[in-house]
Order: sequence, then structure tokens, then C-alpha cells
Amino acid sequence: MIEIDWIQIPEGEFLYGLSDQQQAAIREKLRAEYGIDRMDDKDVRVIENLVVKYRRTAREPDYSHLSNVKRQLDLHISDN
Repeated sequence: MIEIDWIQIPEGEFLYGLSDQQQAAIREKLRAEYGIDRMDDKDVRVIENLVVKYRRTAREPDYSHLSNVKRQLDLHISDN
């Protein structure tokens, strides 16, 4: 079992986090090591399709899936 020593932080202002430069360096390193350029073509296509779908549904509410849900609910209710 790992034992953790807790600390108390006094009330008042407490600044934490990374500087803008540190954040930018981490983002750049992640892009270089794990970015879309290093992904399989299949994964890239999946992500692109998700982006297209998100953009479409973000602008135009697509409630067509609700008719299917309602149909399933109706079937479930009629079975009981």
C-alpha cells in the first residue's frame, strides 16, 4: 500500500498550473509523438467522419434518431 502525506494550503490566492510556454511545448510534443500524422489511415478516416458528423449536427439539430428510440420504446411498452 502506498502512503500519501497530505499538505494543507492556507486560505488566500494560490496560483498553479503551467505557463503558456509550457502548455505550448507540451501540445507540440504531443502532436509530434501522437498527432494525426502518426495514426493509421483507418483511424484518421474515423476521426474525419466524426468531425463531419459533429459539424453537421452542431449546426442543424438532427432528431431523426429519436423516432427510432420512440419506435423501440413503443415496441417495449406493447410487449409488456
